[in-house]
Amino acid sequence: MTEIARRFSMHHRTLSRHLAREGVSFQQVADEMRFAIACDLLTNTDMALDQISIMLRFSEPSAFTRAFRRWSGRAPSAWRASHARGRNRPPRRTVPRPR
Repeated sequence: MTEIARRFSMHHRTLSRHLAREGVSFQQVADEMRFAIACDLLTNTDMALDQISIMLRFSEPSAFTRAFRRWSGRAPSAWRASHARGRNRPPRRTVPRPR
């Protein structure tokens, strides 16, 4: 978050306040982006799950698998099997926000 705030030339607390005004947290935005990137990599590449987890900066592949299951309700391998390359692209989904 600090790096992103710096790129916008603001303090991380200011970024946090702006996001709060929009009703989201930095973690929610980061998770939405990680989910979108993960879906794209699973759909359009043959990259191994451990490589994807490293690219998305998860501490270990099992942490990625747990997060992906939380976001989509499915394991990454099940997602990949049902969204294989050559099929129509799945609609973009965002990570559900808690109410």
